[in-house]
Amino acid sequence: MARTKAKMQKKHGIARPMKIKSEAGKVEGGDAVARKKIRWKSGTVALREIRRYQKSASRLLPKQSIYRLIAEVLQEQSRELGVNVTQMSPQAREAIWTEAEDHLATVFKDAQNLAVLRGGVTITKADMDHVRRENEKKINVLRSMA
Repeated sequence: MARTKAKMQKKHGIARPMKIKSEAGKVEGGDAVARKKIRWKSGTVALREIRRYQKSASRLLPKQSIYRLIAEVLQEQSRELGVNVTQMSPQAREAIWTEAEDHLATVFKDAQNLAVLRGGVTITKADMDHVRRENEKKINVLRSMA
């Protein structure tokens, strides 16, 4: 005879339903059953978020944060060069924003490929460090050519 949920609950002493409490702590409806929070399998939510971000055409980096970073770097570079540059055209900001997001996506893709090659699923700090070192090598080669 097949085991049913009711038989298992009876066997383990979980025969009566749990009561739900409201914010005030008072019991609502004595015969209401508390619903267990859904626990998704590992990776399910991550894959759902990946699909959502791939479908969307919106930006990954917040506008104000990236504009603040661009202004800070611009100020720092103008101080180093001895030039007073405080403004930038919106098209230039958009171009930097696009390239920054593209670079980040490439770095994460490379780190993910490294993780898969080593037989893992999760990106580790070592993967990110390896990708960073490889990118620095590429940059140094390009600088030496110029």
